[in-house]
Amino acid sequence: FLPAIGPVEGDPIAINNISWAVMPSPVPLSELNAQNKALSFQPLPGNPVVNLDPGVKSPPFSIPQAVSVGQAVILRYVVTGPGSAAQATDFVQFRAGDGACCLPGAPSECLNSVLPAACASQGGIHHPNEDCSSVKCPTLSTVGMVAMGGLVLTATWIVMRRRAARNVSC
Repeated sequence: FLPAIGPVEGDPIAINNISWAVMPSPVPLSELNAQNKALSFQPLPGNPVVNLDPGVKSPPFSIPQAVSVGQAVILRYVVTGPGSAAQATDFVQFRAGDGACCLPGAPSECLNSVLPAACASQGGIHHPNEDCSSVKCPTLSTVGMVAMGGLVLTATWIVMRRRAARNVSC
């Protein structure tokens, strides 16, 4: 399972002290806090520090545990900004889905472990029980080729009808 953080707005930030927990189902927002002892967080291997510029999403983080459909992956991390001693601890929660999602755009982006409703809400194409390594998401050139083929067929049909109409004698 490869969750990511961001994109951020405003000034660049540093993300560190990243830890994770896997729960059987999503946790209510009110329970995502430092006092909840049921969330047994483990540090992310390698204890990465990620610097993010505005508008940039973090690289995906590899969770060293298999995650089943419907389970929740929760990341807890510390955020610091430039020129400040202030720190904030944030939580982000992901629910594991059952397939890959091809998002629209050029080039098309593929996301793993996405639920069908979440994929549809982003205008994507859901591929159940598959991951991005086995799915070929359509690119702008693929869509363009299909559209061009349709235009050629339509134009051919119009030309053939006009020729047929000319050959008809009354």
